[in-house]
Amino acid sequence: MSTHSWVEIKAKLREAILWLPNFFANPVQGMRQLPDWDWPTLLILPPSFALACGTIKNLIERDVLGLFTDILIAPLAAVVVTGIVAAWFFYGFKFFFHREIPFRAIYTHLVFAAIPAQVTNIATKYIPLLNFPGLVVSIYLLHIGFVHNFTLDSRRLKHLFIGLFTVFVLWWAVQFYKVSYHRDSLRIRATPESLDILEKELNPPPVDH
Repeated sequence: MSTHSWVEIKAKLREAILWLPNFFANPVQGMRQLPDWDWPTLLILPPSFALACGTIKNLIERDVLGLFTDILIAPLAAVVVTGIVAAWFFYGFKFFFHREIPFRAIYTHLVFAAIPAQVTNIATKYIPLLNFPGLVVSIYLLHIGFVHNFTLDSRRLKHLFIGLFTVFVLWWAVQFYKVSYHRDSLRIRATPESLDILEKELNPPPVDH
């Protein structure tokens, strides 16, 4: 990459960062007037924001291992997940709405709509289920952006989002049940008798000579 192109990218990133406060001040209006960012900006700023949220979350939870893991995984995961969801919407709009909407425009909407979900995820350890309101707000913003900027049918789109949210809730409930069942199973197995046996195995009596 040439020096000139890197200078251009830094200038665009600076412009993008300065634009973010406008979005935070009025997210609804922000979704209706999203910037037309190029791919270098889209592929650098959002992963950086995801990394910042992950870092704050791990610092609050004092999770050193999670901190180093997120440094390596969070930026890449943000790009990959956003790309997969954008591809799903791209083909969904094409087949169900008979509209071919530019992939980059869909990707941009997902980047900004995901901000509430990313922010609320920071405190989910101390405020359980906080990610659900964050997800609802993100879906609401995405609905506003798709209807206003792509002129999609609001009612059909609303049904689509309700279906997606229902799938997410069911998936979360299954995962929660698995974790709870596994924890209860370990608690049942950890009887006083089993703990005594484990202690004897770990600390055998001394052998008389």
